[in-house]
Amino acid sequence: MTMLPVLVFILVFVTALFAGAVLAYPLYLAITLVNGVDFQDVIILSTQLTGLVGALLYLNFADGPGFKNLGYRLATDKIKREGTITFSFGVIIVILLASSLYAFDVYDIHSHREFMLASLPKLVIGAIGTGIVVAMFEETVFRGALLRGLEKQSSPPIAIIMTSLVYAWVHFIQFDVPAGPDKINLLTAPAGFFNAYSAQFSTHKLDAFVSLFILGLLLGMMRIRENSIINCIALHAGLVAGIKIFRYLLEYQPDNSYPFLVSQHDYRLGFMASVWLFLATLVYYLMEHSDVKDNM
Repeated sequence: MTMLPVLVFILVFVTALFAGAVLAYPLYLAITLVNGVDFQDVIILSTQLTGLVGALLYLNFADGPGFKNLGYRLATDKIKREGTITFSFGVIIVILLASSLYAFDVYDIHSHREFMLASLPKLVIGAIGTGIVVAMFEETVFRGALLRGLEKQSSPPIAIIMTSLVYAWVHFIQFDVPAGPDKINLLTAPAGFFNAYSAQFSTHKLDAFVSLFILGLLLGMMRIRENSIINCIALHAGLVAGIKIFRYLLEYQPDNSYPFLVSQHDYRLGFMASVWLFLATLVYYLMEHSDVKDNM
């Protein structure tokens, strides 16, 4: 198979990221007219915007526009039921991860948190809301537009692997921003573009990268099998919601005996997370092939 579709995919993606760096300073000036903001946050926002636009343009080129091509389907009782189950599956993965880390004393109950029953509904609602927003955006970009577009230009395995790689890659963007707004200008983000996207390959981020790559594989398999991103959004939202609650209830123990179980990047992703995500991917793969055999 020709490598041209992959090269086009990479070119589109890198161009969109660089456009985000170029857009960052004008957007920063516009936002600071209304409210103060950290330039690092503006770079992330501008990259998200150009990434979304780039992904949609790529899909339009590869397969044509429309919600159907993005993987959105009209809500039905079956979809709602499946979405609820898949969301719960995501939360269960986080519960298993948190329980494992707690069992190994890597995490313990948060020592400075006041656990009030009245605050739990607000915590849960906020976690679910954040999970849905994050999942809808990321799944629309990665599994909705990019994976679909590359699948049409190449093959499902290549599309899943490539989108999983870029999905994991963009989670570690870190620009070196000078201290003080007077040192920030139009060239600040573009000049630091290469370092921002290459520094993430440091060893203390590699295990976190692997976790996100495995998650990308799982979500990509769901997208291909179901020709939809509804359950991708549900699973992703459940994971994000579960992580937010996990962060509220438990805190990392720096003096634990098993530091290799978590990435030193964020103390949540890493070896243990990769184990549970791999098992979840394996279960989904086996269920998929079981369904195929039953339908033959």
